[in-house]
Amino acid sequence: MSDPRSVVGRVARLPRPTLGRRAASGFVAAVVLLCWHGLTVATDVPSLLLPSPATVGRTLVRHAPEMAPHVVYTGYEVGLGWGVGTGVGVLLALVLTVSRPIRLVGAPVLLAVQVVPVVVFAPLLILLFDATLLTRTLIAALLTFFPVTVATLDGLRSVPAGQLALLRSIGVPRWRRVLYVRVPNAVPTLVTGLKLATPVAVQGVILAEFLAAERGIGHQLLSTAKRFDTALLFAYVLVLAALGMALFAGVAAVERRLRGDATGEGDLLEATGVLGTASVAIRGTSGIAAAALVLGGWQVAAGTTALLPSPVGVATTLARFPDLFLTTSVETLAKFGVGWSVGAATGLTVGTATALVPRIRSTVEGTLVGFRAVPDLALVPLLLVWVRISFEAAVVLVAVAAVFPVAVGTAAGLRRMPAAHADLLELVDAAPGHRLALRFRHAVPALFAGVKLSIVRSLAAVVVAEWFVAETGVGVLLLQGMTNGQPALTFAAAVVLFGLGVGLFGLVVGVQRRVSW
Repeated sequence: MSDPRSVVGRVARLPRPTLGRRAASGFVAAVVLLCWHGLTVATDVPSLLLPSPATVGRTLVRHAPEMAPHVVYTGYEVGLGWGVGTGVGVLLALVLTVSRPIRLVGAPVLLAVQVVPVVVFAPLLILLFDATLLTRTLIAALLTFFPVTVATLDGLRSVPAGQLALLRSIGVPRWRRVLYVRVPNAVPTLVTGLKLATPVAVQGVILAEFLAAERGIGHQLLSTAKRFDTALLFAYVLVLAALGMALFAGVAAVERRLRGDATGEGDLLEATGVLGTASVAIRGTSGIAAAALVLGGWQVAAGTTALLPSPVGVATTLARFPDLFLTTSVETLAKFGVGWSVGAATGLTVGTATALVPRIRSTVEGTLVGFRAVPDLALVPLLLVWVRISFEAAVVLVAVAAVFPVAVGTAAGLRRMPAAHADLLELVDAAPGHRLALRFRHAVPALFAGVKLSIVRSLAAVVVAEWFVAETGVGVLLLQGMTNGQPALTFAAAVVLFGLGVGLFGLVVGVQRRVSW
């Protein structure tokens, strides 16, 4: 008689029929189009608010000649920013790997910036360099630079120590150890970084075109929203979504060729950016040295141009208007709190359903990956038409930013319970509640990774919302300083946002450390 535990194990691992991710994404797109069409027919909603897919399609065909130059220009900016950010990111990762002194000082700065909304640099760059192609390229490069650097550094630093020790023992030079051991080991994580960098490069260009441009998809999105040319607005949104997904698919195709297969379910966290922090130990002394270096460099640079306030000038601005910054911080946190709570709850529900219902897994994961490839900023002009400038519009944008990382972190985490544990629970016929509790115990690291990324993305969404669809908050001060030529105000608001980002991220880290199972 066979061992019942082995029978349970085999039954638990029986393959279940699921759609492939590409087929699932196509299926979801078809369902969305059908629901969109059905909604316009059933509710008879005015075309000014929601044009039908057929109307948008006809508009896209009719206006294609005038849309093409804007699409090409945005693609050109994305390509420049992505290329510069990728190149600099890889070079810096190599420098941080081979030089311990530089790593001790540079790694804390790199990781600190990772936990704050990088979009705050956009008004700073526009303020310093004016609204030019160079500025928009720098914004895209800056947003691209961080994920590429962190992912590449992860790969370069995760080489088995025995391999390096072996080559070191026979006198192989450092540059050859890097070239023949570290670099090949870093290729998979580098590609992961490129997958993360592609949508944020698009996002950076669109954001820059929102703020300061006279052409490009971002400029056209806002201008058509202001004219209430909704059909053309939807056409540009579809083109932007297609551009983002095409670039993401191109990098994913390169990854499949390098790995010899599509990314598996277990890699979804890394492939979509929920996990990705450089495995570099940071000591207190190195953090202090990094802070001193940043402040010193800032002070020196401030002496070269009147557009860059000194750290003392920024501190003076903060000290002169404490009530202003406190009030706007509370307003920003209110939008963040409501939006993030709604988005995180939705993501937790979607992720749990994805992990526990295998039949929908491929469909949902394909949708999540596609959703990740489309810039969140595409919602801004739609919200201007549907909700106008309001607290609710900001909450929607923040909630959308929070859904994806929490959903992916939850789904991947709930699938990390060892098979032996699942078999044992099946054998003793454990209650469903006990099984779910055990799954969540194993899901804690991945779940909190998703939560931490959602904090960063949601705070960035709050800032963007306060620029375009809200009237109050620290983001408004940041933008006012740029438009009114008040660099001290702009930098002071950026410092406050930096503090909010570090505080929120630290709060999540503290909660994670207190969770013990």
